[in-house]
Amino acid sequence: MRQALLLALAFGCCDGATLKYWVQPCTQPETGCRASDPELAQWAMNAWQASSDGKLKLERTEDLAHAHIRLYWANG
Repeated sequence: MRQALLLALAFGCCDGATLKYWVQPCTQPETGCRASDPELAQWAMNAWQASSDGKLKLERTEDLAHAHIRLYWANG
């Protein structure tokens, strides 16, 4: 799904579209996520939206099933 989204954005199909994104809560310590990481994800999505020159609108959702973009925490 991630590759499809990147291709869609690269070819401009989502011009003016609203994409909903979900951020996994930072409740599992084994992922290495910190309490402030969900806020950092929010800032990243805001920056991505701002750099799109109005071509992309990102909206956070708590509904995982309807999210176009899903951000999960992983310990690398």
